Parts: sequence; structure tokens; C-alpha cells
Amino acid sequence: MVRALGIFADVQILTLSNVLGLRQYRELVLPDEDVSRALTQEYLRGCNVRFDGRWRLRWHKDAALEGRTPAGEIQLSREEFAVELMEGASNLAERSPDWWRQIGALLVRDGEIILSAYNRHYPSEQMAYILGDPRSNFEAGEHIEMSVSGHAEAALVAIAARKGIKTEGCDMFVTTFPCVPCATSCALSGLRRLYYVKGYSLIHGADTLRASGVEMFRVIAPGV
Repeated sequence: MVRALGIFADVQILTLSNVLGLRQYRELVLPDEDVSRALTQEYLRGCNVRFDGRWRLRWHKDAALEGRTPAGEIQLSREEFAVELMEGASNLAERSPDWWRQIGALLVRDGEIILSAYNRHYPSEQMAYILGDPRSNFEAGEHIEMSVSGHAEAALVAIAARKGIKTEGCDMFVTTFPCVPCATSCALSGLRRLYYVKGYSLIHGADTLRASGVEMFRVIAPGV
């Protein structure tokens, strides 16, 4: 594809027979991922290598666990009112049995908590420990849809629908920025504001939230 697009004059597949030829170049730019670093350690020691995190060929472990935050967020200091509610969400997250990531979330209207949830496995919280979780066959960041864990944000939207609670105009406090499917659910549910503390590797849902008029606030609260 790169050859067909004519982006570069010369395109080659890297093999063991030509990898040492890279030493002739003044600078090498590689995607910032574990495979690139292993390649450099094994074959390109002493070369001027620059790792660029703006592009990657795949999701690797470090990138999957990276706490990225979306552009256009509004930061709130720990003195703001949101910290107390976020501490509540953080305490709720500690109840989660999920070994990947513990997340707590609150649905709030006019400063009052309406619903709360944390990510858990279904149909039983201990299901992953009894039969295992299919996602455990993959690396972090891969096939998040394979997990039997229900996300806290999606749970809040679903429970609100079941109980006839209007989510439009509500705020959501969640300990970690939502994954793409949860961000879409939040946007379609008519949330007014989304508050979070920790970043997430997949922040593409921020575009959907922003397009739906949802304001995003990151609460700066050490220890939460």
C-alpha cells in the first residue's frame, strides 16, 4: 500500500539480511512500541534511534496501559466540589473484582447521586475466577469486547433505562476515562458533563462526546 501511494522513493521489507544496513543512516525513526525497542536493543545498538509515539503499527502493552487524556478537557483542582464525588467513585471502584482495571462510576443530577456502579463480571461477580475470562487470552488493550466484565458506565445507563430514570442533563463521575463503546453510550444518553481522574489508552470516544455537547472535566485529585 505504501509503495502504491508513492509516499517514499524506496520501500523495503525489513529482514535479518538487511537490518544491519540501517546502520548507514544518520537517524532512524521507529514507532514507540516494545517490538521496536527490542529490535533496537538486538540489532541497532549505537545507532541514533528516535522513538516516535505519535504513530504505532499495533497496540502493545505499554500503549494499552497508557493513561492518555483527550484534547479540550477542562482541569479541576482538588479543591473543587467534584473531588468529593470523585472520592466516592474511587471508593466504589475498590469493590470491583475485575483484575484488569477497577472502575467506579456515579450518575449525578444537581450534585445529588442518583445511581452508582462499578465494573463487575456477569452473571456472577466471581465468574471470571470460576470459569475464567475469555479476554485473558489476549494482551492488554486487545479485544476488550471479549470480556465477561460489564463496564460501570454502561451499567449506569442500562440501570437508569430499566428504572425509568432520565439521564439527559445528568453528570457522570467515573474514575477512568470511558472506553469507546461506553463513551458512545454516555453521549447518546444525553449527559451534560463527564468527570474523570485517570486517562485511558483508547480515547477516541472523546470525539463522540464532544460532538454530542458533553463537557469533559479531569479532576486533579492525588490519591484518588
